[in-house]
Amino acid sequence: MEGSLWWLVCAVAFASVGALRSPVQDQWPGSGPRTAICIVGNARTLPQAKVASSLQAFVKSLKAPGLARARHPDVFGYITLQGAAPKGQKLWNFEAANATKQEVDGALDPLDPVDLATVEESDEVTHENIDRYIVNRNPCFQGEYTFLVPDAVRRTANQLVHWQHCLDMVVEQERKSLARYEVVMIARPDVSYNVDRSRGIDLQEVANGRVYTNKDWIFLMPRKVAGLLLSPTRARPLRCNRGEPCCGELDRSEKIWEYLMGVKVDSRASCNCGPSFWETGPLRINQDHMFTNIVRPKLLG
Repeated sequence: MEGSLWWLVCAVAFASVGALRSPVQDQWPGSGPRTAICIVGNARTLPQAKVASSLQAFVKSLKAPGLARARHPDVFGYITLQGAAPKGQKLWNFEAANATKQEVDGALDPLDPVDLATVEESDEVTHENIDRYIVNRNPCFQGEYTFLVPDAVRRTANQLVHWQHCLDMVVEQERKSLARYEVVMIARPDVSYNVDRSRGIDLQEVANGRVYTNKDWIFLMPRKVAGLLLSPTRARPLRCNRGEPCCGELDRSEKIWEYLMGVKVDSRASCNCGPSFWETGPLRINQDHMFTNIVRPKLLG
């Protein structure tokens, strides 16, 4: 009787451990790092066949599992449908490109997204509520660039909030799976991908500290670095304290991403501030990696 009871206890314990494992572990034939991809921002040209098909080809070429999908990375999306208004900046004054939910679904459905939110409005951060999202905006987020482009910081805060909504989906999937991703990618919806140029990407290197970025169109990075975008001390809300090296430097998106993630996306603009080595780990940054490009709407006069 004692022997039978022992075997029953062992069987129950084994079944319980099995229930905690992600189903990916039993299905995925390889051993790549578990990867999450966030497609975030205004849909713009995503519905165009050349943009959607290049994204689909790129994701499938990575040959890494997610936590919920076995054959390719887990895809998440937070996408706004109403095109952002023209910026009014010379050479950057693009027409608003609207999209429908059906068009976005059609572009992403082949990737079997784990979670996808489509919302109408792109401007969650407005001139009226901006100080709910940025602490010490004046003077810490003011500088030479804000005199040239007064709306730059608000647009960056809006971009950050959208990223955070998508990263919340990633964290929720980790909670459900009782596991963590090792690699996270954040990319704009209107990015096109050249798979021939991206074949050299080693996701295990990314998990160990390599970051691929092309301006702020795409960040392919370790999970640890992506997590800094949810930091309650710096990122949520966006915050820089008076007297800190960041104060008066954070006047444009490139500097704000460096401040939050420790990733310089443009060698021409640096705040020389950011998280510590202990927060990021050793990073090797590939700037302006040319496997991506932007497919823009029509440029206005």
